[in-house]
Amino acid sequence: MKDLAPIVLFTYNRIAHTKQTIEALAKNELAKESKLFIYSDGYKNDTDKIQVLEVRKYLENISGFKNITIIEQNKNLGLANSIILGVTDIINKYGKIIVLEDDIVTSPYFLDYMNKSLHLYEKEKKVWHISAWNYPIEQIDNQDTFLWRVMNCWGWATWKDKWIHYEKDTNKLISSFSNEDIHKFNLDNTYNFWKQVLDNEAGLINTWAIFWYATIFKHNGLCLNPARTFVDNIGFGYHATNCKNIKNYTDYLNEQEVIFTKDLIEDKKYLRKVKQYMNNINKLGNNKRFSDEDYKLLQNTPRFTEVSVSFFDNKIKIPDSASSLFLNRELFGLEIYKFETDKNNPLIIDCGANIGFSIIYFKTLYPNSKIIAFEPDQKIFEYLTYNINSFDFGNIELINKGLWKEKTTLKFYSEGADGGRIAIENDMNNIIQIETVKLSKYLQNNEVDFLKIDIEGAETEVLFECQDELKNVKNLFIEYHSFANEKQTLSIILDILEKNDFRYYIDRTSVKSNHPFCNISTYEGFDNQLNIFGYRK
Repeated sequence: MKDLAPIVLFTYNRIAHTKQTIEALAKNELAKESKLFIYSDGYKNDTDKIQVLEVRKYLENISGFKNITIIEQNKNLGLANSIILGVTDIINKYGKIIVLEDDIVTSPYFLDYMNKSLHLYEKEKKVWHISAWNYPIEQIDNQDTFLWRVMNCWGWATWKDKWIHYEKDTNKLISSFSNEDIHKFNLDNTYNFWKQVLDNEAGLINTWAIFWYATIFKHNGLCLNPARTFVDNIGFGYHATNCKNIKNYTDYLNEQEVIFTKDLIEDKKYLRKVKQYMNNINKLGNNKRFSDEDYKLLQNTPRFTEVSVSFFDNKIKIPDSASSLFLNRELFGLEIYKFETDKNNPLIIDCGANIGFSIIYFKTLYPNSKIIAFEPDQKIFEYLTYNINSFDFGNIELINKGLWKEKTTLKFYSEGADGGRIAIENDMNNIIQIETVKLSKYLQNNEVDFLKIDIEGAETEVLFECQDELKNVKNLFIEYHSFANEKQTLSIILDILEKNDFRYYIDRTSVKSNHPFCNISTYEGFDNQLNIFGYRK
């Protein structure tokens, strides 16, 4: 393929994400023929400086592309300004562009799809934007691609004659939109995109993508989407900048060539399908546990920023919006901890209580339950204590300790949300000391109706220590984690369950490898993560 578009990648301080993104991109057949430009934003503070320099050192040694140009910013521009300036600079020189951020893992067919799209629709006045991502909806009538109004920015492309119209002027934009425009802009009121414009105007957020969508919308432009996504956003984890929503959108990556649509109008069937999907997600994700205002506040609050909201009409404090939205959906939407008992006051032991969502769920399920809850991270424990006290629950014992195979003191990686864990060799920052106790002490001579173990990699040691007391447990939830460079221990856990007469059901959770025989994805040191549900007949 001739005249390939330049690829522009924007990075900051996430070395693990950046590696996955570049490694996946390099596996594209067209990578060796493509020019890659990497913009490395300047650091905000001394903590970020270490991480930014680590990313830049890695970038110096990458290969697999026709040529690589690295642009290192001397000061921090922020993601929005970095993208606006970088895209404008490159597209003015080359006339077209393919854009990625450092948390977008691509299919091996990503570059083929993007370049063919850019070539095919280059002279079509109605087509303004190429998206590589799509919602996980079913394909309609074997149709590989479709056109519609909404712009998605998880792997995208466009042309100079379209981007030249890009404008980030909130006052002008707000004054130019009618109520009818806003309704249509909001996907006929199935998702409030317009809120992002208002929040930019109020100075609550500083983003770029919503203004690109608005630019396309005001010019009656259309965006091309694949029916099956060519990318996966891995940035909902620990250092995401602008991904405020929970990760609803994981799907298997498209690894085949597509047939491009020739219908240059908005596809009504796919529009209806996406609107139906968004309505279902909104219902599942919120269901009025948060007020509409607080739910939108969480969606638009940057990661690791404390925010106070009402939850079931009680004030709680949240240290991280994204993980809280995820827990809200898993626990109260999907109800993964739901269990049945004839008891009025079941005993529940919560290992890894975090900021209290699991306790709140258990108390809504069984108000008279007795709960013993462990949370080792002192900062997170303070949120947990505040939130549980806000509800004025009774019969709850909160313990600021971790669980381990022995009573001791351990180094602990304090992540700041729901990912804290016992430190491993490569952990250098945010290390604290925690005290640990043995779980067997709390299982002895007790009939435990539900035992939840979500302790980020310590589960095998803890289960091995307390295995003789698991006979006292009726229902058992385990989140299993496999460290990439350590021996896997799933068989040990399953053997313990079988010896204690548990049947089990296993469900995959966030860490996913599309082609494990070829490449294993890792995330924060884990190469596998599973939900294990242990139950008795």
